[in-house]
Amino acid sequence: MSFVDLAHLKKKDIQGGVLTYVRRKTGKVLHIELLPEMIMIIRRYASEVKDSPYLFPLLTKDGAGYESALRLQNKRLKRVAKILGLNVKLTTHVARHSWATIARDKGVDYSYKFKINNHE
Repeated sequence: MSFVDLAHLKKKDIQGGVLTYVRRKTGKVLHIELLPEMIMIIRRYASEVKDSPYLFPLLTKDGAGYESALRLQNKRLKRVAKILGLNVKLTTHVARHSWATIARDKGVDYSYKFKINNHE
């Protein structure tokens, strides 16, 4: 999932264990069944977004702050890459596609992997 889509997810987007949202790049409606690991991540941030409509603490209540959230996340990823000695400009975009490659190499169900990454 792209960072912009992740940042704009709202609590109301989850119904009956399924996350439904509109992909900002394409306008396509996507439905993703939440796995237990995903639910654990969402619960981890629940207390930080108590008074916000958003699922994660990336945007303000009124939806502002996307650009600064993206910059901060990319800065954190750059630090991770440096700590790990990676000679790559690690960004949210690179991380997203790296995950897809690793998932493929580890035998993750192809249809589910691409459903998560918004491909068909």
